[in-house]
Amino acid sequence: MPALTANERKILLDDLKGVVSGDVFTDEIYTYLYATDASLYQMVPAAVVCPQSIQDVIHCVQYASENQLSVTPRGAGTGLAGESLNRGIILDFSRSMRRIISQDEDSISVQPGIVLGNLNRQLGKRNRLIGPDPSTRNVTTIGGMVSIDSSGSHFLKYGSARSKVLGLQLVLADGTIIETSESYVHSIEYDRFRKSALVTELETILRNNRSLIEQTHSSLVNNRSGYNLIETLSGQGRIDLNKLFCGSEGTLGIITGITLETDVKPACRGVCLLFFERMEKAAEAVSLIKELGPSACDLMDRRLLNITRETEKSLSDVIPLLAEFMILVEFDGDEEAEVLEKLDLTTRKVQRQHALAFHSEVTTDPTRRNQFWRIVRRVIPRLARLSGSVASAPFVEDMAVPPEKLFEFIVGCQKILRRHNVTSSVFAHAGHGQTHIRPFVDIEDREKLRTTIQSVSNELTDFVLECGGTISGEHGDGISRTFFLKKQFGDLYPVMREIKRLFDPEGILNPGKIIANIPKSPESNLRSSMKQLNKTGSDTGPTPQSTLPNKTQESPDKTDNEAATGEGLPILEPSLPWTLEEMQQTTQACNGCGRCRTAQPFERMCPIFRMLPSEESSPRAKANMIRGLLAHDLPEDVVQQDAFKNIADLCVNCHQCRKECPAEVDIPKLMMEAKSQHVMKKGMNISQWLLSRLDILCRMGSRFSTTTNFLNRNRIFRWFLEKMTGIAQGRKLPRFSGKSFLARTWRNKNYSTIKHGPGRKVAYFVDAVPNWIDQELSDAFLHVMERNQVNVYIPPAQQFSGLSLISNGVIDKAIKLARRNVEMFAEAIRAGYRVVTTEPAAALCLSHEYRHLLGEDADVDLVAENTTEICHYLWEMHEQGELNTTFEPIKATVGYHWPCHQRALSETPPGLDLLNLVPELNVIAIDKGCSGMAGTFGLMKQNYRKSLRAGWELISTLRHSEIHSGTTECSACKMQMEQGTTKPTMHPLKLIAHAYGFLPDLKERMFTQNSPQFISR
Repeated sequence: MPALTANERKILLDDLKGVVSGDVFTDEIYTYLYATDASLYQMVPAAVVCPQSIQDVIHCVQYASENQLSVTPRGAGTGLAGESLNRGIILDFSRSMRRIISQDEDSISVQPGIVLGNLNRQLGKRNRLIGPDPSTRNVTTIGGMVSIDSSGSHFLKYGSARSKVLGLQLVLADGTIIETSESYVHSIEYDRFRKSALVTELETILRNNRSLIEQTHSSLVNNRSGYNLIETLSGQGRIDLNKLFCGSEGTLGIITGITLETDVKPACRGVCLLFFERMEKAAEAVSLIKELGPSACDLMDRRLLNITRETEKSLSDVIPLLAEFMILVEFDGDEEAEVLEKLDLTTRKVQRQHALAFHSEVTTDPTRRNQFWRIVRRVIPRLARLSGSVASAPFVEDMAVPPEKLFEFIVGCQKILRRHNVTSSVFAHAGHGQTHIRPFVDIEDREKLRTTIQSVSNELTDFVLECGGTISGEHGDGISRTFFLKKQFGDLYPVMREIKRLFDPEGILNPGKIIANIPKSPESNLRSSMKQLNKTGSDTGPTPQSTLPNKTQESPDKTDNEAATGEGLPILEPSLPWTLEEMQQTTQACNGCGRCRTAQPFERMCPIFRMLPSEESSPRAKANMIRGLLAHDLPEDVVQQDAFKNIADLCVNCHQCRKECPAEVDIPKLMMEAKSQHVMKKGMNISQWLLSRLDILCRMGSRFSTTTNFLNRNRIFRWFLEKMTGIAQGRKLPRFSGKSFLARTWRNKNYSTIKHGPGRKVAYFVDAVPNWIDQELSDAFLHVMERNQVNVYIPPAQQFSGLSLISNGVIDKAIKLARRNVEMFAEAIRAGYRVVTTEPAAALCLSHEYRHLLGEDADVDLVAENTTEICHYLWEMHEQGELNTTFEPIKATVGYHWPCHQRALSETPPGLDLLNLVPELNVIAIDKGCSGMAGTFGLMKQNYRKSLRAGWELISTLRHSEIHSGTTECSACKMQMEQGTTKPTMHPLKLIAHAYGFLPDLKERMFTQNSPQFISR
């Protein structure tokens, strides 16, 4: 079907904006961001609405009903079966409807968009939690969890979502609000008559089919297929609507409020890892373990263990090379001794008495325990690291069988897969028979992929039903499994269809899921492919049908054989030295798992998403946007659109997504290319140009330093500067030095000439801030090197690192600058020097970004492999016993912030380790995530307050009276830390220099507060 025209999109946008107060998107880019989830599928919606209230949901549903559009609720979009994909209107609850409504001692009422991990963090303050724990719990929303009735590793202890739901508030297909529990209280009135009529008719349907329901009902407690009719028909003339709507995937009503029972948080938890040489031994062990009453019992095969060992170096010593299978077992209790006793009993029975496991690891230490759990919880995203077009595909990964038949089922699955020349990984919640089997397939060979999905799905469905199991044990039906529900439920399926018709007579609520007029086979609606693009112009590229108004919402889907509008020509010429195929492989590595949407405090992932929790802010959205461009799903001129640039600019090149993504997707490189494409096609405005050329700004500011420093503190000039350049009037700007550091030292032969000979030698890469602004830092560098007898060479013709050029997409100039710097420092390295810089951003440029800019080159690799940041360098010296540690005491307390670019370079903060060597210096690690400055992001007026909100936890901690000053390696973070407090912030190197006797007034400055100018603005 044809895509919406620009006029149709505008009509739809105007109509929806007229009836809802939340954000509405109908443009090509934003709707494409919602076309995929963590599944294999793609369906581009006509519109995306982010409701702010229940009234928005009502009005949206009523509009959809009047215009025969579908409505599909969506949370974090982490579904593995395409549950939240459709071609009509998508309701994104994660953006605005994510508040806690009320709570008491053992229950809590929330809006559907709140993230489970965030909710549990709040509940944890009073020793409570929501027990069911899907693997994506740190990003999945409560609404999504309830809609598919998800569970997780702790099903044995807590069950699934339906066991915790006390009440729901729902909007039905006609816009009526009903509540499934009278105890669920809201200020809004609902239609009691409508609810009564529905319950009466529903009870009639269920009573008339009671024997069929009981006969067809699976004995499995973890069946998630179809509608849960057996528990809805609870007996004694009662109808339990909670059980009906839990797991209904938004097909019967849209959840707008949820009341959940909370559980007591265990006082102590312990984990045991058991390793086996054969599957038969692991199978026997599961039976023994279940008798001991564990809270979790998960199993992994050799393939997954090998991938874990290769990709997580910190876990390589935990997993024995001979292990064919591993079982993770968890126990909890009130006392550590109680838990240890259970763990000891487990290892004694499994390893010593029955000789089943050949090795075990046991811990109750929270850090070690979480490390063990990471083996299990990062299984699926870790598979996305596989290179090439072969990927693990989640089209049959959710089947469940009675636990006693689990290993028979796994063996049978492997036989079926081998017949189709397919291998797979095996992960299972062994304690309750839930499997996650991921076949490895070539997702670019579309004909073979479709054939494999169709044949394997059919055979495995037959086999799991033979074993008394279900096609969906945890993740719902979605697109993957709806096609097979008739086979699983037989004569009961028409009863489910009748219930669907009762609640949604027009079929507008998430059509095609669970109940469908014409169920689509699981190989329909596959994501776009690039290989076929190079031959025919486009692949599947599903586009939204013309749905305005009075267009049917469940029309035939576009098939893989239908070409779109591409001409088979490259849609762009890369600015960076890589091919379109390499770009495509990078986007393909993103499987949509959504881990980049996390806001947990122990993770640093994407500071921009934390301050702007919306889909376009997530790193995943960036990969999807580029994938759409490469696959011709988005038009060529999309790179010129403001929406394209706005989304690309939400990447601030901090590299935290690349570091924390289990699949290591290089989003910063993709956005470097995206920004460059926009600049080449559209150019830059004055604000972007100024921010990209920090070297010119600093050079001019330094040349006229007296005037510049005066004007930067003049409110009238700052108002004018904001209007002209967009730099926030309230942002405190640094003072410029009258002469650059390089200009001061270039005549000094001790620093400006390469020396040959033995001993430690470093080539100092100065960069912009230490050169024109903070020359005290450069002087401290020279002093510390002198005290440690390190020879320093300062190439006088070096350029600044160019990170601001890279971040703003000025790639042509960045390439020229990088080449000059590489040539200069490569010469020094060949003479025995190590490149050292005082700016983490500069170290990241030389060691990482220049490789992207200049491609494969011996000199680039030489510089990258021999570049480090000063705190790294000094800590390496200390570990080798070569650092002069005759430090004078510093009686002060400093708050240390680990900046993102420094974190991207190392696993631990070397600055923190270094400062801990100084006598009497009390260093408090402030682990509060990103400072919010994000390079030049926080300079701009439109981002100023957002950046302060993002860094508020860091700033408020610095304000504590016991902290005398802040310390960090990053000059941008320093600016933010001094913006929000009157206390100074200084580089760790300055403190080290002071401990050596240099900078004698530094301690006095640590206790002197700065001017509070502009803080409140």
